[in-house]
Amino acid sequence: MTLRVTVMELARSAGQFAYFATALFLGPTAAWPQPSVHIVQVEGSPQVRVKDTTSACTTGGLGSGTRQAILDAAAREWAAFEFPRLSLTGQNNYRVIPDGISPRIADTMGSGPAPRLLTVGQMEDDTAVRERIGRYWAAIKSDYEAVFEQQNALWKRSGGRAGWAEYWSAAFVSYVMCLAGFPDEAFARASAHRDYIMAAVEARAGERPGYAYHAFDLAEAAPKAGDIICAAREDKDRTINSIADFKAKSAHGAYHCDVVVGFDKTSGTPGVAYAIGGNVLNSVTLTETPLRNGRVTPVKTPHARNWFGLLRYVGPNGPASFQKVPDEVRAKAKAVRDARSAVP
Repeated sequence: MTLRVTVMELARSAGQFAYFATALFLGPTAAWPQPSVHIVQVEGSPQVRVKDTTSACTTGGLGSGTRQAILDAAAREWAAFEFPRLSLTGQNNYRVIPDGISPRIADTMGSGPAPRLLTVGQMEDDTAVRERIGRYWAAIKSDYEAVFEQQNALWKRSGGRAGWAEYWSAAFVSYVMCLAGFPDEAFARASAHRDYIMAAVEARAGERPGYAYHAFDLAEAAPKAGDIICAAREDKDRTINSIADFKAKSAHGAYHCDVVVGFDKTSGTPGVAYAIGGNVLNSVTLTETPLRNGRVTPVKTPHARNWFGLLRYVGPNGPASFQKVPDEVRAKAKAVRDARSAVP
């Protein structure tokens, strides 16, 4: 039995390696299953050809390479949006970021509640990322038709100048898990964060066998690369600070989750977690959030994150490092850095 499990693990890891190698050299036209959309110009406005949308996902399954596959997928999307960042901390450390990706601190200084805020990069209304965001929606497998029809109407009214009508942050997380090889029973790809958060709550209670994430309060567990951290927007009558609050007020719909990709490792205990999420500043953005004793800390200031829960990946384990993201991400980072350095 042990030998069989080991062989299956190797096969799954090999499948994930094959997918990313194919994506690296052949790009999005590779034959490996992945969501796709087609956007065409109709009477001067972009329009999604809804009937041509596909939702197929990578079929490699979960294995020892899954955590790294999650990081690689998130890093590729961050690169596509040209590396925007949001700092919720006072830290001045970027060592988790591979050489060449992190811009100079002098380039990222800002003022207000979010210092060192970098907004340079692709935004959701940029032509270059329209189809990319469309693929995020396609990954949820259901509900995307209504989203695309609404978007087509908005683009038609605005002459193609509008961004996306629906929040796409949950679709982004779903897409990352899709590319990382999660089968349907291991992750609930959805248009709303609450759906896969609730699935993780049920899984920890033993009600959802095979689900790859379990929900914890922030104080219960330190985050690892590949985990997901979740926040709730503050409402006057529905503040959510724990998983218990979430279960009691699950009808509350204003949630946001990011994928943890790394940590500040300049001291024995990391002081910062780095996480990538979609629809942050209308982009795919890396957020720096503070840790206390290794645990995620809520940030209750304007434009911040009231983190309340950690979704811990509980599938097959293996090494994962944001320093080992694909070479194509580093190459894109160098190109972006060089372009920014050339601006007077």
